[in-house]
Amino acid sequence: MILDKPNRIKEYNEKGYWENITVDDIFKKNVAKYPNFVALVDPVNRASFTIGEPQRWTFKEMDRKVNQLATAFLDAGLGKDDIIGIFLPNISELVISFLAIARIGAIANPYAPSLREYEITKMGSFTEIKAMVTTAKFKDRDLAALVRSIKGDIPTLDFIFAIGIEDTENEFALERILTSSYDQELLSVYQEDTVIDPNDIFTICWTSGTTGMPKGVPRSHNLWSKVAHASTEGAGINHDYVFLCPFPIVNMGGIGGAMIPWLHTGCRFVLHQPFELPVFLKQIVMEKVTYSIAPPALLNILLKNEAILANVDISSLKVLGSGSAPLTPWMIKGWKEKHNIQVTNFFGSNEGFVLLGAPNSIPDLEKRATLFPAFGATDTNYDIQITEGMQTKLVDLQTGATITDFNSPGEICIKGPTVFTGYYKAPEANAQVFDAEGYFKTGDVFELVEDDGEKYYRFVERCKDIIIRGGANIAPATIEALLVDMPQIAECAIVGYPDEDLGERVALFAVTKEGQEITLEEVVVHLRTKKIASYKLPEKLQTIGALPRNPVGKILRRVLREQVTL
Repeated sequence: MILDKPNRIKEYNEKGYWENITVDDIFKKNVAKYPNFVALVDPVNRASFTIGEPQRWTFKEMDRKVNQLATAFLDAGLGKDDIIGIFLPNISELVISFLAIARIGAIANPYAPSLREYEITKMGSFTEIKAMVTTAKFKDRDLAALVRSIKGDIPTLDFIFAIGIEDTENEFALERILTSSYDQELLSVYQEDTVIDPNDIFTICWTSGTTGMPKGVPRSHNLWSKVAHASTEGAGINHDYVFLCPFPIVNMGGIGGAMIPWLHTGCRFVLHQPFELPVFLKQIVMEKVTYSIAPPALLNILLKNEAILANVDISSLKVLGSGSAPLTPWMIKGWKEKHNIQVTNFFGSNEGFVLLGAPNSIPDLEKRATLFPAFGATDTNYDIQITEGMQTKLVDLQTGATITDFNSPGEICIKGPTVFTGYYKAPEANAQVFDAEGYFKTGDVFELVEDDGEKYYRFVERCKDIIIRGGANIAPATIEALLVDMPQIAECAIVGYPDEDLGERVALFAVTKEGQEITLEEVVVHLRTKKIASYKLPEKLQTIGALPRNPVGKILRRVLREQVTL
């Protein structure tokens, strides 16, 4: 299934922006080059949340597993362009499923294991999945039974492949498949007769779905390969690295920021089922992890609570990747000064928007927290593959005019070889999110700034998260950054709430440290010392046990807005 326009494929191929290699091709290169290298490692606590003991597989062993599952798919009548759901936690079978789907040219449609019947039915019906790969145990739930219960509501769903079930006519035990012989001739004949193009769609992932039904984001092999360079170059990952992945492998963070970069480098890939901090730290020590990714909230908490790391040897860590929410200078400086660990600042989306503040592109620690190289907006050569062919611009939210002035916020729009061609089966939505020049409207507000003669992008806020109080725009991230050093606050979030006179007012949700209390008056006094405009001061304070977040750590502000006590 190729959804890209022929003229775009021709242009990017001629200019060398795409590598024209499939995910399976990349994997096979590793099998040939590093056959006996232990490449994939299960979570050490696997048995506590699903079936089976932790596994450690070499590339050669993985290749056999991929062949076994790929052949089982073919035996069931599945093949090229068929959409196969993956409903698994971060375990080795999840990675094997992606690779087996790539090997036969099918399309992976991954789902976070925390989802329930409603979401799976809606999304599975929409993409018309033909099979689901899952498990009979995820914590206290039976995901295979869940899929079985909604099978009649998804007309196209014929087959279930699952850990912990018995073989029946249309259900297949994954343990049996991955420990049995397979029909090599069937697979070989299929591969000889089937052309899998790097522009074929490899995955349809889902937007976060903070409003309405999530949208499907189709991405080709070429698109995934291109976006992976953000991690390999931004974090300096190579074959010698040990990569601990605590992000669910269901969207950009887990696939584009972890799985595909791992394949590109052939390093060791250690899985973590999100999220258990003691297990995460144990894995760093056990596997001598050199690179991992974590949301800013976690990195802030670890720095603020030094006792957590006091008896943990994290000296193997070289780089941490973070993003999905604004970073603060003190956090990036703290990790470097206290632990000699660099933090790379990633900003991206499922649709393929990517910016990165990396040690090589922004050596200054403070700048790296708030600024990104203005990829695609200047003539500067950053010598980073991710920037090849990237074009960006800022657009005024009211007039739609292109902004060229410094310090003037606008929606950042992008086009290039990392960007998808449109949401799956959503022509009306696509007409709204792409402009006449083919730029994707990201929904993120940035401004162009100048610092020491260099041009940078600075994040302001998501368009929909900006609070408009009496006609004045307030960016929640700005206030949150000013509260991060309050001794009582572990983490916080700012949202708007409706007001009859002003349109919106400002509310603060705060998670306090253990044994601490905080008042609105204290917050206001603290913020006044920062000398910010009075209209930005919170007018409500609500304490909360934990901030609601999606699987990759983004704060669900919609949920908080619904919880404001009026």
